Amino acid sequence: AYLRKPTQCLVDALRTMTPIGMLALGAVVVIIAGGIDLSVASVATFTATVTVTVMVALSPVVNDESVFGSVPLPNWALAVACLAGIATGFM
Repeated sequence: AYLRKPTQCLVDALRTMTPIGMLALGAVVVIIAGGIDLSVASVATFTATVTVTVMVALSPVVNDESVFGSVPLPNWALAVACLAGIATGFM
């Protein structure tokens, strides 16, 4: 697949690496500033838990089963996620 669509493969790889890269950049800033940050894993776990909880709460129910990805994310949910991230950063 790489030889036929190298650009698409690069985009897919970058999408896959983006969350880990953002966590790594945050850790680099803290380490350069002279500290050490051990809370990256706990913040990532907390964020994942909140995200999954919101996804389950907002997912539609079809034939008594939740269906993920069938409804676009409302703007207010994105705003709540951003505020939760900011609040977590100040903890």
